[in-house]
Amino acid sequence: MDKDGKLRLELLNAQGKFLSEGVEVNLRHQVLSHSAVLSVNAARQVTIRGLFGAPQGLYRIEVDPPSYLPISPEQFSGFNKAGSYKTEDAYGNLQLTFFMKGDECVADIDIDDAAGLGHVFQVLRNALANRATHPYDIHEILLFHQKLDPLYTFEV
Repeated sequence: MDKDGKLRLELLNAQGKFLSEGVEVNLRHQVLSHSAVLSVNAARQVTIRGLFGAPQGLYRIEVDPPSYLPISPEQFSGFNKAGSYKTEDAYGNLQLTFFMKGDECVADIDIDDAAGLGHVFQVLRNALANRATHPYDIHEILLFHQKLDPLYTFEV
């Protein structure tokens, strides 16, 4: 099998503009043992070469742009937790956690897959799989359960 397949990516933000940062792209073949982790410049169209093509070209892809990754409060030394609020939605609920340092305020804003017991299983799944909730999952939950269009799409 030749590795003559290629993947072309345009990584855009919610406003439809290229991300202006380097991102990590993880590719894992779904049948074969081929995998790759690449650092790419998302400020323009990216072409990844050297992949298996049809009929064996089925890859799982994860794209991790730094500005879209979770932020932990430890990154803000001296800030203290000032309250947390969560909507009562069964799926796609919004959680806002605030941290204060004097007059300065930062917020951790998070959309969870599910509430209640479902959230417990989400946290366990993510911990056991050593992964965060994928934006595709949140996208589909917001569309299906909340009837909201988050204004971002996935094109493969």
